[in-house]
Amino acid sequence: MRFILVFIFTAGMSLVAHAQSAPQAVPPTMAQALQLLALDSITNALCDAGQKCAPTTAQEKANPPLSTADAELVIRRAYLSAYASRCGLDWQKLNYLPMMRYLRTTAKLNERQMAIVGTMHGIVQGIGEQVQGCDDGMRASLAKTLPFNP
Repeated sequence: MRFILVFIFTAGMSLVAHAQSAPQAVPPTMAQALQLLALDSITNALCDAGQKCAPTTAQEKANPPLSTADAELVIRRAYLSAYASRCGLDWQKLNYLPMMRYLRTTAKLNERQMAIVGTMHGIVQGIGEQVQGCDDGMRASLAKTLPFNP
């Protein structure tokens, strides 16, 4: 578990360091590891009718419910949310809520998949917020890249 968190943190720092340029690729192993981590915590999330999600099945562990593209999108956007939070930008309004709306309505994710998305975003954002500081250049760059446009 500690190795996974160190790996995610290190890879994430690379993603955010390049926030001023085009979105960086997320290693598929990172996307899979984060889905598995989110699945391990799924019973803390809410699914259908506001009830706690059912425990993860062996089938979900073998074949995580999110596509690689959706998982990578969540990871990239979660790191942006983390840094936007550090810089005092409204990450929920500009990034998180529009992303969730897109995944629910356009990508047609179900409630369980949305719970996984929310859990993954929270995990990654929590890791990203460990980095201290925000300068004017970072704030200006994030102000441009933070608004979610699929």
